[in-house]
Amino acid sequence: MSEERNKQISPPHENPTGKMYFCGLILYILLYLQYETQWEYGGAISWGLKMFAISVLALQTILTFPLYKKPIEKLVFILALMLTCIVGVNAGHIKGTNSLYDLLIVFLLVFGAKGVEFRKIVKIYWIVGGIYCFVTVCASLMGIIDNLADVANRDEDTIGAVDTYDRMSLGYGWSTNMANHVLFILLAYFYWVRRALKLKEILLYGLITSIVLYYTGSRLSTFCIIIMLLITFMYKTKYGKRFLTCRIVSFTLILCIPIFAYVSYYVTDAYDEADLTWMIVDTILSGRLSLGQEAFDRVGIPLWGQFYEMFSSARDDGVFYNYLDSSYIQSLVINGLIYTLFLIFAYIVICKRAYQRKDFFLLYSIFVAGGSAMIAQHFIEMYMNPFLIALFATHTVDNKIKK
Repeated sequence: MSEERNKQISPPHENPTGKMYFCGLILYILLYLQYETQWEYGGAISWGLKMFAISVLALQTILTFPLYKKPIEKLVFILALMLTCIVGVNAGHIKGTNSLYDLLIVFLLVFGAKGVEFRKIVKIYWIVGGIYCFVTVCASLMGIIDNLADVANRDEDTIGAVDTYDRMSLGYGWSTNMANHVLFILLAYFYWVRRALKLKEILLYGLITSIVLYYTGSRLSTFCIIIMLLITFMYKTKYGKRFLTCRIVSFTLILCIPIFAYVSYYVTDAYDEADLTWMIVDTILSGRLSLGQEAFDRVGIPLWGQFYEMFSSARDDGVFYNYLDSSYIQSLVINGLIYTLFLIFAYIVICKRAYQRKDFFLLYSIFVAGGSAMIAQHFIEMYMNPFLIALFATHTVDNKIKK
C-alpha cells in the first residue's frame, strides 16, 4: 500500500539527477559565500570549487534538458542561454554577479532544477547558509578571522555633536552583508515550513534579530524580519488570513517585483540634488539615489549589458565609492534592460503559478525578498536568494505534486 501511495505522489518527470544538482548547488553556495566573508580559501581551492561546481551543474542541466517537453519551454531554455552569454560577455568579468561565469551558473541553477523539488532546494539554502553563518560569526568572535568595525552616526543632539557607534561585520565583509545573509536564511526557513511560525520560532526570530541589530545596526534586515513576523501574526487570525489570501492582495503580490523595480527606477531617475526633500531622502538611503542617477548619466541603461566597475571603498576614504546597492538599479546598469525584464517576467510567472496552487508563503517570501532588493544587492545574488529557482522546479502543496 505504501509503495502505491509513494508512486501516486511521486513528481511527474522527476529528475533522476537531483542529487547531482544538490551537489553543484552546495559547491556554488560555499564558493560564493567566501566573497561575502573574511574567509580565504586560497587560489587552488577557489579555482577547484569554481570548476567543479559549474562542471557538475552543466552536466546535470544537459541531462535534464529532455524533461523540457513543451516547445515553449525549449524555446525559453535556448533564448535564456543566448541572453546569458551575450550579457555575460558584454558585462565582462567583475567580482560578484556580473561575469559570464556568474550568469552562466545562475542559468544552470534555474534550468537544471526541472523535476527537482523546490522545497528541498530551499532546505539546503537555510541549512548550509545557517551553518556557514554560525561558523563565520564564531570564528570572528574567537579571532580566527577579522571582525571589522565601521563607525556609524546614531543621532545628533541639540549642540550638534554626533554620537557614534561601531557596526560589527562579524566575519563578513560588511555589517549589512552579514545582516542580509541572516535575513535570507530566516526567509528560506520561513518558506520551507510554509506555515505561520510557532511561538518558539517567533521567539528565536526575535532573539536573532535583536542580536543582529545590536551588532550590525542594519535597519533593512530588521524591518524585513519584522514583516515576516507580522505576516505570521496576521495569518494566525481568521480575518488576517482572509486578508492575506484575498484576490486584491494576491494580485498585488503577483506583481510586487515589477512594482518594486519601477519604483526603484523612478525615484533614482527623478532624484533632484537641488531639491531639499530629495536630498533628505537620499541621505536616509545612504546616497543610493545620487549614486544610481550618476550611473544613469555616465553610462546609461544598455539593452544587452555593459562593463561598469563598482568601487566600495567607503571604509577607506570613500572617494571612489560608486557601488549600486539596489538590485534593480544594478541589474539595469550592468546586465541591461532585456536581461532585467526577463528576470522580472520570470518572477511574475513564479508568483502567478504560486497563487494558482495556493502556495501563499512563496508569494510572501518573494515579497519580502523583493522589497529588500530596493535597498540591497543580494536579491540578484543566488547564493543567498533561492526564489528564482522556483521557475522550473517541482512544487508540492499539501502532499500533492504540482507541475
